Amino acid sequence: NAASTLRITGITAASNAVTLTWIGGSNAWQVLESSESLSAWTGIYTNAPPTPLTNVVAPPGVAGNGYYRIRAWR
Repeated sequence: NAASTLRITGITAASNAVTLTWIGGSNAWQVLESSESLSAWTGIYTNAPPTPLTNVVAPPGVAGNGYYRIRAWR
């Protein structure tokens, strides 16, 4: 589907915490992952179906430094 998209739309860091916002498909498994070096990724949040189109999460223990990605599958 050409209108389908998966992307991080916002990252807000404040007081040793980070809030991430992303757009993903509904009814898809979504895993938020983080990495300090881009070589080893760790899952920090799993969003199981049914999932909303827009998602917001502030995972505990995430300080905001590093890289983030979303993986999704049906």
